[in-house]
Amino acid sequence: FDIETNKLLEIKQTIDTISNNGVNGLTSQILCDNEYKYLYCANRGDNSIVMYKIDDNGLLINGSQKWFDCNGIEPRHFNIDPSNNYLFMANQEGENPNISIFKRDLNNGELELINVESVSCPSYVDFF
Repeated sequence: FDIETNKLLEIKQTIDTISNNGVNGLTSQILCDNEYKYLYCANRGDNSIVMYKIDDNGLLINGSQKWFDCNGIEPRHFNIDPSNNYLFMANQEGENPNISIFKRDLNNGELELINVESVSCPSYVDFF
């Protein structure tokens, strides 16, 4: 998107975010880490986060994707903290809506679940 002309730019790449597990779903959010080395997408339906490596030209490296269970139902929004070390995922639905907290491996972008906090219908994560 070109903010000056208010127009979409040329599409450079299209890659699926849902794993091949037979579950239909939609991507709820897309976000790069603070160093623009990894792109994360939250997937509703299979309740996952997919991580892609970004090459030096700003394209996603096909085959680099790795899926992580978001540890909740209906991931709505997520954010990476200012230190770039943690990813907070708001899982909005189910019997136990929660915020899942993941430690990011800064060397490979992978996520490790470290905590889950139950909250009522989380919809947005931000840092002030």
